Amino acid sequence: MGTKTLELLTSAEVGVSRLLSLKRKFLYDLTLAEEEEEADAIVEMERFVESLCGGGEVRVRGAARGPAGRLIQAMFRESQQSSHPREEGLPPPNVKQFVLRCVSGRPLPSSRPTPQRMYARIGAGEFRLTGAFTLDRQYL
Repeated sequence: MGTKTLELLTSAEVGVSRLLSLKRKFLYDLTLAEEEEEADAIVEMERFVESLCGGGEVRVRGAARGPAGRLIQAMFRESQQSSHPREEGLPPPNVKQFVLRCVSGRPLPSSRPTPQRMYARIGAGEFRLTGAFTLDRQYL
């Protein structure tokens, strides 16, 4: 019973530290937001941080033009600087991952559109490429 309690406390501590780290990174500087959208930006960024803590994939509302997207772009730019990078900026990447998703007709262009997915992972001494492809079997 003591080890179970310790595991629960450890997972709670990790969750709290993750939340505080994300808040420090994403809510510290909303100067990238324009004045009229600043109140909305704070609400949007709090929602974004909460969804990041939930795990899994997270949609960036407004894409690169939204408050979260602009801040993420600024973090990438700052981490690429050789002089004065931000301490809490992004660490250098160990692995690069790419996901390509689309909906297209297979095996013929006139086939019903079905989902397709390709995943690539490139790391030190490692290259993985996986695909999940579907096709319209109605006319085969």
